[in-house]
Amino acid sequence: MSSIGIRSKLRKRRAAHTTIWNAARQVGVDPLDRTEVLDLAAVAITRLAWRDSPIEDWHADPDSRISDPELMRANAATTRLIRCLLELQVPEAPDKPTDAVQCHTDADELFASIGHALAAPDRRLPDTRTVGELSPGRIELASYQDHVAEITREWTNAANQLGTHALLVLLAVTAASTCRDWWLAPGWPDVVAEFIACVKDPERAGSPAITTRLRTLARPAQASDPDQLRRLLLAGPDRLDIETASFCLRTGLGVLLPIHDRSLPLAPHRGTRPSLTPAPRRAYPSTFLRTSPATHQEAT
Repeated sequence: MSSIGIRSKLRKRRAAHTTIWNAARQVGVDPLDRTEVLDLAAVAITRLAWRDSPIEDWHADPDSRISDPELMRANAATTRLIRCLLELQVPEAPDKPTDAVQCHTDADELFASIGHALAAPDRRLPDTRTVGELSPGRIELASYQDHVAEITREWTNAANQLGTHALLVLLAVTAASTCRDWWLAPGWPDVVAEFIACVKDPERAGSPAITTRLRTLARPAQASDPDQLRRLLLAGPDRLDIETASFCLRTGLGVLLPIHDRSLPLAPHRGTRPSLTPAPRRAYPSTFLRTSPATHQEAT
């Protein structure tokens, strides 16, 4: 590539970074905070490549081999796996936005390793089964692996165009916008705090059914001490045994909103507060790469 071509590519990349950085700050993400970016990128990668993949079809099937508590633990374990891979392969964040243009991580190697880890049929989940054993059959497993291959290929192409750090920030924005109540996301500590408050005071739940369960269900050993349960939840739902994970979901963990959102009304006919909007099955916000970076800069 000629020097003119290189300068043009860098200008376009800087314009795209401006758009991404602005979007990050709008949802409360510091694009220069490596820990925050990698935490949230791990959440988005897990949500888009694992949870919102054919795995959801396996889970929704009447003959599903994975229950809600098993899936909650598997989601957290998968997020932890991706976070470890990012920690190993992504260098320190740039000191300032302009440095991110030159910040280099081998995107091909990074997303290839992520794709391999996610799609490996022998990857063990917290319940000791493998992904292959979880799948309904060979065709369904292949469909999931194709989904992982396709989405990681999209991320690789986007990272080669934008820069890996910028793509990770974009994924962090996706997580902060669509799944803030996941483990490692900003809303999780508040969700845990509210859930533990309800465990200590069942009337606080605001749902007769959940209040009754909190009062009457036998508490597994890990849930006998609310403060111990809080520490385990903050460490990650994959740290729960299956009995405690089931107890948490049956007593409202999956439907509670953070304390500052408790003014929202109960959902009709359910007696629960609405959950956050699920992320669609796409690699990053739609249309982002459909127009030139300059167009995005002008639109902000």
